[in-house]
Amino acid sequence: MEENSTNTTTETKTNWFKSHMTVCIISAIVVIAAVVAIVLLVGNKGGQSPEDVVKTYVAAMQEGDADKIMNITDVKGTYAWSKCGGDASKFEETYNSISDEDAKSYESTAKSGISTAMGLLKSFGGVEMSINNIEKPEELAKNLYKVNANVKMKVSVFGVNQEQDQDMSLIVYNGRFVGEAR
Repeated sequence: MEENSTNTTTETKTNWFKSHMTVCIISAIVVIAAVVAIVLLVGNKGGQSPEDVVKTYVAAMQEGDADKIMNITDVKGTYAWSKCGGDASKFEETYNSISDEDAKSYESTAKSGISTAMGLLKSFGGVEMSINNIEKPEELAKNLYKVNANVKMKVSVFGVNQEQDQDMSLIVYNGRFVGEAR
């Protein structure tokens, strides 16, 4: 008797699923679409705090991962930062004046340069980096921050190891890496 009741329960669940399969599939698609939309929205705006950008940047540098660096970089922002000479008061106006075409052209140059630098670093040896301290970000303009960090670096070039603490000041705009402070 017990076996029949288990079979009946399983059969009932199977029948219920078959009769509601369309609703279940549509519900799953809606949930997946919502998750993808959230990821895309956060990714497009950066979605990271200035401190998180610095942590990701340092991790990418240690890994020698040019793609990871490019993923957290606002290329248009990097171009604007260099074009305005690091003047925060001119940044937003400069940013808004850069065409998408100019930004794409600059992106290929930036990616090539970063890839070359990471490749050279890997061929000569390696780098280990860890963050000793990150200061509270300084807001330079709307959504534009300067983040100072002290990083411990262990560099190995041709078998020669050197260790030192390094101060770095990174610029972050809308949760994306823009460049180094001048």
